[in-house]
This record gives sequence, structure tokens and C-alpha cells, in this order.
Amino acid sequence: SYSGVEFEFVLMGDLFNDQVCSSSILPSPTFYYLKIADIISNYDKAIYLDPDIIVCKDLTRLFELDLKDNYVAGVKAAGYIADENYGKFIGGLPMDQYINANSLVFNLKKIREDGLTRKFIALAQRKYPSMDQDVLNIACYDKILHIPFAFNLMTKYLPINGNGRYSKESLIDVYGENDLIDADNDPVVIHYADVGRKPWHMHTEKDYYWWRYALTSPWRVRFVLEYILHQCIQCMKSCCSVNKKTINGQKCKKYNILGIRFTKYKKLYKEERE
Repeated sequence: SYSGVEFEFVLMGDLFNDQVCSSSILPSPTFYYLKIADIISNYDKAIYLDPDIIVCKDLTRLFELDLKDNYVAGVKAAGYIADENYGKFIGGLPMDQYINANSLVFNLKKIREDGLTRKFIALAQRKYPSMDQDVLNIACYDKILHIPFAFNLMTKYLPINGNGRYSKESLIDVYGENDLIDADNDPVVIHYADVGRKPWHMHTEKDYYWWRYALTSPWRVRFVLEYILHQCIQCMKSCCSVNKKTINGQKCKKYNILGIRFTKYKKLYKEERE
């Protein structure tokens, strides 16, 4: 449907396969983009995007940013900046510049000139809580350009008028009220960053943007069936449960299967009875 588009797949081999991941959710390939300056060696600038996104508008404005002497441009990660103690976990790094590792613009020329990729690789060997994102922020600190929230509207921060996890006031402190409202009303990149809520599994903020494109794709039937299956599984989980209890000093399990409840007591061995 689009002219001038070309896809090139790069095989990364066993790079980062021995990486110790501090998260069971993110596997080692999350580190791949740290090699971007070497992979795209014939370009001076590149946009990097996570896969769990929808791009709503032309990214030319993002690509044409004047990076000046900075290594990378990105959107502030409000949840991390608001955590005063997080910097201690990553070596005392000031959190004022901390960005989310999505919707990034890399100054590939500057990264190559300063040999920053070697620093990325060395830091990646350490077990940081947020893995590659921590590596990026530590290596690039003081050479990070901040861009508007609209370029990485993270759904976990919505609704912006307060959702229990992130208050509107705390987000305004990081992004500013106008930037926050502009992002919600006119997003450029929507990032479904909440691990527990993805639009292909359940209803979430801004999921209609994702479904608008998913339903026009060749895999729309698969997407719909997967969504229905996930909803059925969630329904079954809510109707079925197993809880360990101790009743009158005796261990047992209480089962709830589709509303039918029963208790199974642990059989005591002779030693335990004595």
C-alpha cells in the first residue's frame, strides 16, 4: 500500500543470549537496539520503536529533531522520575533525565564517534532492575534530549485525571499540563506499556486505535480469536480458585470451581500426628 518502503531483517545470532535478565517478562532480545549504531552503520540518525505501539501520525517531525550533541532523544519516564529511591538501585544516577526506552531518536554518528556501543555492552552485563532501559539512561546521562509526551503516550499513565497509580498532579510535574493534554487528545505514538493490559488481550486505554488497524490486517481473524480466548481464560480464572488454608491447625486447600466449593484436607502422616 505504501511506496518507498523496504524491510530488512537482521539476524542477531547469539548476541545477548547469555544475558542475565532481571525480568521474566522481558527476554534478552530487549537489548538488541543497544547495537543500533553498528547495525545501521551507513546512517547518522535512526528512530527506534518498541513493538507494542500504534503510530498515529507522520514521524517526520520526530526524525528531523536537532539532536545537537546528544546521544538520544526520548520521553521522560514519569514513574521512574517520581521514585526518589530508584536512582540508588542503579548506582546513584540522578533521575531528572530518565527516559522510557521507546520512541527514541538515536544520534548514531555521535554514538560511533564516542565509542558508546562498547559502554552499552559493558553495562548490559550488570543486572539492573529495568535492564536495557537502565543501561541506556546510565550510558547517555547528560546527553539526553527530552521530547513531548505525545511521542510516547504510555497507556499505564492514563486516564490523566487520576487512575490510582499515577495522579494527574504527579504527571503534570513531569510533563506539564499542556503537554499532558495534547498527548491525550492528539497522540503521535501510543505505547501500550502496561504489562498487564494489552489491547489484544483485554480492554485498555486507547485500545480502539490498535483495533482500528488490527481489523484491517491479514491476521484480523487470529487477533479476534485470541482476544476471545483470553477473555474466556480470564473468566474461568475468576470462577475457579484454589487457596491454601489452615483450619483448626490442619492444613487444607479450599477449591472454588464454577461456584462449587469444597475443602480438601492434607492427609497427616504418622510422624506429623505424633
